[in-house]
Amino acid sequence: MFQLKESGSDKYVTVNSNGWCTLGDEKEALCFSSHSIDGNVILKIEKDQQWKNSFVGLSMNGAVGIYKKDKRKVFQFESDTLICKSKGKYMEHKLSYKKNLSLYCWNDYTQCSLMKEPLGYDVDEYIEYKTKDGWKEGFIKTVNKDGTYNILRSDETIGKSWKRKNLRLPTEYAHSETTTTTTTTYESKVGIPNFNGLWTLQKADNLEAMLKAKKFNFFLRKILIRAPMSMKQQITHNDEHWAIMAQGRNPIKNEWTMGKDFVMKGIDGSKNNANAVYNGAAQEVTMKLISDDKSRNGEETKYTRTMTDDGIMRCEVVSLGVTMMQYWKRD
Repeated sequence: MFQLKESGSDKYVTVNSNGWCTLGDEKEALCFSSHSIDGNVILKIEKDQQWKNSFVGLSMNGAVGIYKKDKRKVFQFESDTLICKSKGKYMEHKLSYKKNLSLYCWNDYTQCSLMKEPLGYDVDEYIEYKTKDGWKEGFIKTVNKDGTYNILRSDETIGKSWKRKNLRLPTEYAHSETTTTTTTTYESKVGIPNFNGLWTLQKADNLEAMLKAKKFNFFLRKILIRAPMSMKQQITHNDEHWAIMAQGRNPIKNEWTMGKDFVMKGIDGSKNNANAVYNGAAQEVTMKLISDDKSRNGEETKYTRTMTDDGIMRCEVVSLGVTMMQYWKRD
């Protein structure tokens, strides 16, 4: 749970007696929890006696207010702002405020720069901790009686007795670098469906088993297992030329020509000898990777992308006797 503070002042997101959100004093700050929906988030009100279990929504004129579940809106945290992602007049408008500090999603008003202030952390919560070299990723291992935290670091060691002031919520996993594109009409000469666009992962069956088989360390598995609903990839293709940008904290772009060998970079820093081909009759794109890491003894991974009738991109991943199925939805 967290509060939302206007980073350029000492004001917080609050609500008045009529249910309209404003910038106000810390003692009146709302407490929120966020829940992922199709790569975006809904904001639920917590703890407040009057508004608990209500949600953030918008009026007909873009005013930000508190609503029941069926009237809630979806948003996206991007850098230090909150953007409306619900379809309609206010889609892509940023959280802003008028002179009276009333909040709106309307780009013509003064943009509201926000920072999350957590009210505490839970075991297994994904956080960043402050070091002399900057902020680094970790997980809460235990909550201590004195209010400090033991944390799991990326090298799988435990950092003990970290104070709350040296911890923070990380930037949203998938939104450190995002791209908005218009999906173009495309009809392949070989009958392959149009995969162009920005895609968000909806579900990944058997993900943990695949990560274990590939010997991803415990810390990286925790990162990836919590991230599927936020993972995005940008695909551009035109007959023989393909490019995929895996978005996130460290974006990775791979480009290739169908039928020709190339080197593909993995999210774990690995390099793989790869080749991709069309299977037009089955409406498929098949890619085979062979690891270049000598310790993996030529480990093979096969990806098969298909498009379902309802526009979902299905990707079957087979490696080391494990099959994982991913389901992607175009934004």
